[in-house]
Amino acid sequence: MGYRFSQGFIDRVIAATDIAALIGRYTTLKRSGHKLVGLCPFHQEKTPSFTVDPERGLYYCCGCHAGGSIFTFLQEKEGMNFPEAVEHLARSAGIEMPAREGVGKPTDGLTKAAEFGARFFQKAIMDEIGREAREYLDSRGISSETWKKFGLGWAPKDRNHLLKSIRKAGKKAEPFIEIDLVAKSDYDRTLYSKIGDALVFPILRAGGKAVAFANRKIREDPEYDGPKYINSSDNDIYHKSGILYGLPQARSAIRKGDSSILVEGYFDVIALVEKGIENVVATCGTALTSQQASILVRYARKVVVLFDGDEAGLRATLRSLDILLGAGLEVFVVRLPDSEDPDSLVMKDGAEKLREIISSAPDWFDWLYEYSWGTSDSDGISAASSVADSMAIPLSAVADGLQRNLYVRELAKRLATSEEGLRDHLRKAFKKSRKTYSDTGSADKLASLPDRAKLEIALIAAIIHCGLGDNPPENILSLYPGLWEIAVDGATPAEAISEINDERARGYLSEMLFLLEQGEADTHRNMLIVKLSRINIKNRMLQLQENLRKSGPDESGGDISKTLDELKSLSEKLRKLGGKTPNK
Repeated sequence: MGYRFSQGFIDRVIAATDIAALIGRYTTLKRSGHKLVGLCPFHQEKTPSFTVDPERGLYYCCGCHAGGSIFTFLQEKEGMNFPEAVEHLARSAGIEMPAREGVGKPTDGLTKAAEFGARFFQKAIMDEIGREAREYLDSRGISSETWKKFGLGWAPKDRNHLLKSIRKAGKKAEPFIEIDLVAKSDYDRTLYSKIGDALVFPILRAGGKAVAFANRKIREDPEYDGPKYINSSDNDIYHKSGILYGLPQARSAIRKGDSSILVEGYFDVIALVEKGIENVVATCGTALTSQQASILVRYARKVVVLFDGDEAGLRATLRSLDILLGAGLEVFVVRLPDSEDPDSLVMKDGAEKLREIISSAPDWFDWLYEYSWGTSDSDGISAASSVADSMAIPLSAVADGLQRNLYVRELAKRLATSEEGLRDHLRKAFKKSRKTYSDTGSADKLASLPDRAKLEIALIAAIIHCGLGDNPPENILSLYPGLWEIAVDGATPAEAISEINDERARGYLSEMLFLLEQGEADTHRNMLIVKLSRINIKNRMLQLQENLRKSGPDESGGDISKTLDELKSLSEKLRKLGGKTPNK
């Protein structure tokens, strides 16, 4: 398990931190009753949908459903993990970190496990067992100097190989399980390495320490139909949304040239560096995030988007524009031929050809304007309206107000319309696009949360508000049983939110905490307890009915009698709760 701070320490940090001042560094907040409202710092919007509740130390956005506490805000906005967010806020408030004898920083064990894993894979690729991997890299034109620079490694086919090294070094398996290098078999609970017979790409923090791994097979396997790359799951030291692959190797080149190149794949980064183009980074197996854009702008103002030439690469390019512009970056776009990606192009045509393409890349405005005209299925006035629609969200995302006005003026000139009329059209197009985004994008995150999960989280919110009274029922949660325990023990909203890893569930809990009023929480709690109890009873009854249906002639009369007695008891409990007996 990861490091856990004492409850008293967490309480001190929460009490010492002004959530309004913290979030106010990222967006302007205005008072509305006892709450504060402003534009959401997590997505682009023109009408404020972001609310901060200083009394309870919570924030929530009705548009993108981001929500949480002071700790989750820093986790989502700055890519910190929970212990880092706690430490950052504690130091900002002048609170001394608790000393633990013989223990380093909260996540030292996980970081050391990741570093151990990286060294293991790197040693394996250098040994005879890694010869096939070296030959594969050579066949792709990657020199040993380059793959060593990125710390590439090899995971042996024997899934016990890493475990033997862990045990030989006298290390415990738990940190390796937490960082997704080791797992327990569902069959007999034995340990095994999760990565085997694969090329390994260590993923490093900006400071150069390994925190996660990506891996891929290097030979064709007709029986394998999974993803080409498999990435570590998020954990206490790694959040893929807040890390850029290749950044430690690219930082100095980005600063020197005041420009970065953003690609999609690990091999795209490595191939470009092999050919001498070093200011290149990639997302870590995920769509570009605002956190990653915020990292980029720290090193240089200019970014060139160089995604794959296929349809997926085009969609990713279009999605990236408002994120990059919202971070204050100057965005340029390169579109490759449909069959090309940066890796294949630079290996085939060389670095000079790619440098020419990059140096002549149009800025986002010119590229999107031409692309929108070229893909419009209408002409004349309808086509001009379609172009304006396509440019509404990126234009609204431009961080600099003067630049945004100049872009609107230029677009009005190109479309031969008045600036005032265009602004009115853009406002309407923006609202329409944002509604579509909310309805089909971020709202889908909550829609994909199972109904059972929503009921359990809503109950947790109610318990946090008003407790469970003197005679609390037994834990009735099946998806979040741990949350029941901490809520019953009197957890604050921030503490409960920090226990949830799933972004959808965290956002839903934040929403429920905002919507519930103190006076109605107990009624809401009682209703949810009854509803979940009914569901639990019905599920158990259906299970028992199925057992009876499947029981054969060898089934003992005593077992059947016990089952019938339990069904009768459950039926009576359900009747008292106002439910109907399920039929199967």
